[in-house]
Amino acid sequence: MYCPRCKAEYTEGITECKQCKVPLGTNTNEIDLEENTEVTAIKPIKLTSVANDIEAKMLLSYLQSYGISCYKKDVKIGGYMNLYMGYSIFGEDIYVDVDEYDIAVDLLQSMEDSNLVEESKKDCNNLDDESNSVNIPFFKKRTLVARIILALAVISTVLCIVIDNL
Repeated sequence: MYCPRCKAEYTEGITECKQCKVPLGTNTNEIDLEENTEVTAIKPIKLTSVANDIEAKMLLSYLQSYGISCYKKDVKIGGYMNLYMGYSIFGEDIYVDVDEYDIAVDLLQSMEDSNLVEESKKDCNNLDDESNSVNIPFFKKRTLVARIILALAVISTVLCIVIDNL
C-alpha cells in the first residue's frame, strides 16, 4: 500500500506515514480540504522586460517578497539561446497578475528611483577621482566582441573566395 500524499510504500498495520506524517487510510481529497490551501490562476499582464535571467530572478524575488504573483517568460527564442549558448541577448519579460499590476508598477518605480539616486551619488564621487575608473577588459564588451567575430568571418570568407579564384 502507498501513502496518499508522498506515495511512499508502507506495510499493513502502520497508521501514519513516516515521511509526511499523514494518517494512512484516509482519502487525499480530505487531507487537501483540511489544509485549506487555495490555488488561483492569474490573469497575466506584462510588467517590464529585463536583460537576463539574473535580473529576472532578482525582480521576481523582490515582487514575491511583497506577495505579488509573478513569473518570467523568455522573449522570442531566448530559452533556446540560453540552452545552446548559455546566454540570451533577447532578455526576459516579467508578468504579474492584472489585479496586482498597479502595486507592482509602484514597487518597480520605487526600486528604479532608489537605483538612480545611488548611481548619481557614485557618479558625483567619481568625478573628482579619476583613479577610481574601472577598466573593463575588451572581451567583456559584447558589442566589440561581436564586431571582431563579424570582421573575422568576413575576412575568412573573402580569403576563401580569392583562393578559389586562383
